[in-house]
Amino acid sequence: MAMLFLQQYGWFVVFGVIGVVFLWSKVQPHLLQWKKKREDEQEYTQYKKDPDLIQSRQEAMDAARLRLQEKHDTQAAKHAEIQKKLDEEKRLNKIKDWEQHQQGKGYRSKYKPEESESSTTGRLPKPKNKRPLRGSDYNPLTGGAGSGYRPSRQGGGTGGG
Repeated sequence: MAMLFLQQYGWFVVFGVIGVVFLWSKVQPHLLQWKKKREDEQEYTQYKKDPDLIQSRQEAMDAARLRLQEKHDTQAAKHAEIQKKLDEEKRLNKIKDWEQHQQGKGYRSKYKPEESESSTTGRLPKPKNKRPLRGSDYNPLTGGAGSGYRPSRQGGGTGGG
């Protein structure tokens, strides 16, 4: 019975489904907008009935903001302290270099000592990629898989008036 129905009205069913999907895609944004508007109105009436709810919600938001601000301030203070230490180290190194220069030992040492694990501040050196760009069997003189030489076109003028 179902097979007979699909044989007779199959294309109508297919086009009907496509039409319903198309209409749903057009109507859905309006439904969502209507639903949101209704929820906002319900929330507004609830606030109108109980004004203490607004105040309690505002106080909760202010407390959350205050917590986030305190967290940010502590992180900023830690960062400023670390920066101050690094700046002090740089200043001491410059003084040391200048004193060596005054003694005739050279202005700056070209030798950079490797940093110990305790003095690194979370910075990791970039891993170097040692993979070659082409295989070891590549030789440009053999003329392998390249496109080769192509002479330019021998066409006439490029048109005009």
